[in-house]
Amino acid sequence: MSEEPNRTIQTLVAQAAQLRADLRPTTPPAPTEDPRVSAKIALGFTRAQAIGILERQDRFDKANPHRLPAAVRAANQSAPHLWPELCLSRN
Repeated sequence: MSEEPNRTIQTLVAQAAQLRADLRPTTPPAPTEDPRVSAKIALGFTRAQAIGILERQDRFDKANPHRLPAAVRAANQSAPHLWPELCLSRN
C-alpha cells in the first residue's frame, strides 16, 4: 500500500523535471551591455548613436594616448586589458 503513493510521487517529480527541462530557453543569453552604452542611452542617444560615439572615442583615445589624463595613461601602461573601464573616467 505504501509503495503506490511513493511511485506516484516519483512519477510527479520526474514529470516536473521534464517540464522544467522543456521550459529552459534554447537561445543563449544576450551578452551584457557595455555600461558606457547604457549611460549614453540615458542621456538621450539611440543605441546605434551611442555605440558609434564610443567606437570613435576609443579609436581617438588609442591613436592619441598623450591626450588622456596622466592617471589614465599610467593605468593603461600597467593594465592594458582594462582599456574600456579606464575610458569611463574620460566621460
